[in-house]
Amino acid sequence: MRNVHQIDESLAPASAGGDVTMRMVAILARGSERLLRLQSDMAASKLAGNAQRLETPVNVTAAMATAWQLPALYSDMFEQAAALARDSYHVMSQMHVELADLAFECMAAQGPVLAQVIAGSNATFAERRSTSVVIDFPDRRGALAREKAASSRSRKR
Repeated sequence: MRNVHQIDESLAPASAGGDVTMRMVAILARGSERLLRLQSDMAASKLAGNAQRLETPVNVTAAMATAWQLPALYSDMFEQAAALARDSYHVMSQMHVELADLAFECMAAQGPVLAQVIAGSNATFAERRSTSVVIDFPDRRGALAREKAASSRSRKR
């Protein structure tokens, strides 16, 4: 009889096992790197740009006046924050698309293996049906009745 769980390795997808894991890690690493680069570039430009726009205080009064200059920067800061959020969303969205493509590719690659398992199961079932023999069980009810009758006769004696 064939072993149903034995799979022909030639039909196994090339992207099985560690290769899929490595590709998934690579997708996540690339996306994380892009996000980190995007965030660090935005932080560096904000620090450099806003620091130049503020007047450098030369005394305590000028230092206190710097706080009043900050609201003029809020509009630009919110625009840049929105741009960063939008760009971050696009990076994350691209990562999800790549991971979904990988998952669907792996699922499609399992088709031949699944077909082989189903065909093996069908063949095994057909083989068992054609070679099966009806097992002859004794008539248990009749045997029990005969035993009871024999034991009641032996008690009477």
